Amino acid sequence: NKEITIYRGETSKDIKYGEANGFTSYTPQKELAKYFSSDGVGKIIELKIKPKDTYGMIGSVGNEIEILIPTKFSDEFMKRKLDDYSNLNIRVFDKLNDDEVNKFSELEDNKHYEDAIELLMNYVKKYKQNI
Repeated sequence: NKEITIYRGETSKDIKYGEANGFTSYTPQKELAKYFSSDGVGKIIELKIKPKDTYGMIGSVGNEIEILIPTKFSDEFMKRKLDDYSNLNIRVFDKLNDDEVNKFSELEDNKHYEDAIELLMNYVKKYKQNI
């Protein structure tokens, strides 16, 4: 799987907010990246990546072509996701033993939100008939 070179024009939104949650869009067209960078500081980000490591390419409005690159979710986003899932399954917490509660709490306290969600999903499966 051969690497390709893709580009992103850093925008003022990138500078203010950082990476998006879940993906960032790039283009195979350096000129298009230059166009978008004019809204920021003029910086062009160049990335070499294998197509299998992307979410794929989509056609957008007009001639714009985007290649979606996976990014990590922010802690704030993952915390909200954990809180939402916890609230939906609040009754399972009554069924947990002390070790299970401590394991979950440790993951949450250390901001390992994705692992905490996975653990909670396992608890829901384990206790689903009892809640």
